[in-house]
Amino acid sequence: MSHEHEEQREWKELNARYFVDAKKISYYSYSIHEPSLIPFDLGSYSGPSAFQMREWIKRHTDTSIKIDSFNNFDSKGTIVYKIRDVIVNTETIDIGVLSNSGLKLLDCSHHGRECYSWILRRNQIVKLGLYVKWLYENANLLSTNNSEETFILNTRWASTNFYHWIHEAIPRICLMIRNGFIKDSTQLLWLGKHRPRDYHLSTLKALGIKVDEIKYLEGIISIKNLVHSTMVMAESFSPEQSKIVKFVADRIMENSYHKFDIKSNKRLLILRRNSNYRSFAFEEQVDKLISRYSLTPVFLEEMNLPEQINILQTADYLVAPHGAGLTHLLWMKEGTRIIEFMPQDSIHPLYWYLSGISNMKYSMIPSRIITDMQRLVIDLREFDDHFCM
Repeated sequence: MSHEHEEQREWKELNARYFVDAKKISYYSYSIHEPSLIPFDLGSYSGPSAFQMREWIKRHTDTSIKIDSFNNFDSKGTIVYKIRDVIVNTETIDIGVLSNSGLKLLDCSHHGRECYSWILRRNQIVKLGLYVKWLYENANLLSTNNSEETFILNTRWASTNFYHWIHEAIPRICLMIRNGFIKDSTQLLWLGKHRPRDYHLSTLKALGIKVDEIKYLEGIISIKNLVHSTMVMAESFSPEQSKIVKFVADRIMENSYHKFDIKSNKRLLILRRNSNYRSFAFEEQVDKLISRYSLTPVFLEEMNLPEQINILQTADYLVAPHGAGLTHLLWMKEGTRIIEFMPQDSIHPLYWYLSGISNMKYSMIPSRIITDMQRLVIDLREFDDHFCM
């Protein structure tokens, strides 16, 4: 056992008693989706040496959500809970409760206990008992109206990350609305110092959320009546998530005031102008890639969300470095060819999974990196093998 795994094991042994399952302390629960096995089509990987890459990716992934030996996601379902008298750290969306056995941390992560434990340990929380005690000692006890059911819109990572917002938060909010758990009377919260960006507001408006009525809170807060749900089909990637995102994209485009000049048969290359992180290392390699394969460079950070959706929906090829920009494949045309440059020291097949549930043709190029910014080196000969498939 490695030193890292040994430390993680010791952390879990020390802190396991300070977690509490939501079903043990909720006064109401409702299953939107029952647990199930969701089959994943390995054939969605369509690059060279497909069989070898499928097996290699399954063994070399840093992703907490994995397919099993029969190529299924083991979905834990989606459950809505109603819980009284909780304390929330607004920067991390950690939820503390007072149970019959003392102060506990609600085991409510959208990625399962194993991943949640890793997150807490990475954030230097050594002793959960002391952490939850600190939450209660520092809470603002007048945070929300006692009579209101309250729902937290953002999650730990969805506040600042496009992928987590679109793939995780939006399907969750949509199904809460469809099943009647977000009503006009529900107090909607946005927690933490990071205010919603354009894409947050655009997608919330598309779902009929009155964004001017959202309440913003920071610090350690108390909530009298919390309505909480797990992730949509937790610990899996579901075609239903893709359908919901496409629905939201259609609503955004219907409500857009922009008129677009739509051109088909595009070959797009996502680039980053304002960040070096996971960008391409050498400009001359990018220039050759663009000229040799007639790629059109796009800088998504310079567009609003309707403009992003429009240009991506008209593409036939999408080439990109690993990053949140690939989340856009969820609303692209079925059959679109996706080629992802992946840092070879950190394999995350998230976008292969998203391509599979969205009926795309995907392949990955594990790429050499330079510097701790994971700047990617392009191998043009290897790219040619993928592009010509």
